[in-house]
Amino acid sequence: MAAKKILMLVGDYVEDYEVMVPFQGLQIVGHAVHAICPDKKAANYALF
Repeated sequence: MAAKKILMLVGDYVEDYEVMVPFQGLQIVGHAVHAICPDKKAANYALF
């Protein structure tokens, strides 16, 4: 299988494992994966 470039659009209320498992699985098989959340900046983070 040829490596692909994949962009995952991630919402504000997504659970960690809902994104992390497919993200890492795609990386393991050789794809380049990036995840973004629309309307968020690189320095934004959640306070708990």
